Amino acid sequence: MDSLVPSASTAPAWSPRMPAWALSRGRDINESDAAFGAGNALKSLDDLIRAEPPWVGCWRDRLALKSAAVAAKMLGRNEEETALRDAVLLTVAGDDPGPAGKLFLATRMLTRRSGPVTTSFVKEIADLFGLRWDDGLASIPETVDSANQSGRAAPFAVADLITAISAVRPDAEVLALGLAEVVLAHKLNWPNANISKLLTILSRSISDISK
Repeated sequence: MDSLVPSASTAPAWSPRMPAWALSRGRDINESDAAFGAGNALKSLDDLIRAEPPWVGCWRDRLALKSAAVAAKMLGRNEEETALRDAVLLTVAGDDPGPAGKLFLATRMLTRRSGPVTTSFVKEIADLFGLRWDDGLASIPETVDSANQSGRAAPFAVADLITAISAVRPDAEVLALGLAEVVLAHKLNWPNANISKLLTILSRSISDISK
């Protein structure tokens, strides 16, 4: 009798949990602790993205929705996730989804962006975020290109980008974070566009600090 051929393993190529040794054990952490934790988090996220599970597209849109809710708070708005989602899904294609829907459209576009960051793209995102166009915003594509070409490690290149954009337009922090996600995905060679995480991470950080 022929022996049974062992079936291929169905175990995921990534772990849904961070190992205990990678987690902070207290609130008093220094820059080295933060860098260590960020590196572990990026590795875990990288494993997940490269595994490309069948639900990753839904996950991206879900994160984009969460990012839109955070963006709303940062811009002084009070829409929750359900209102942001309905503003887009219940609007006929071609109609104006209103300020709430535009926030979700912006974060979703950033999540799905895989090509170069052009002036027209920045203009469209800035308009959706309700940001006034000026020379500062016009300089962003060049700043993004410099970040993409930077030889610094991805997290530092992203931090430099956020600092540079915030210096020319302090009111464009939401845009800076969204474009930082695009740069991070580019530098880490993530397939199928990027993952909208920086805004959701910021939200958790603010929540933790307020406790």
